[in-house]
Amino acid sequence: LRLAEQAAAPRHAPEEFARAQTTLSQAQQAFAQGMAERQLALLARRAVRQASEATRLAEQRAAEAALAAERQTARQEIERLSKLLGQG
Repeated sequence: LRLAEQAAAPRHAPEEFARAQTTLSQAQQAFAQGMAERQLALLARRAVRQASEATRLAEQRAAEAALAAERQTARQEIERLSKLLGQG
């Protein structure tokens, strides 16, 4: 989950990140209660898969947001320059 946090998953993939946190908590509780190793391993692997998915989505969504911001900046610059040229 730390890698997902570093990838800003709580911001860009909050539902997926929350799912991974919940599954990790379940695995920790299961461990504390002495759950069978095989079932515990299944829970732990699920938490890792969910955290990995949250990381992937967060990175993808962050890149999309950055691209959208660049496009918006470019549009604003085009408008500014168009106004300057229209005044000349």
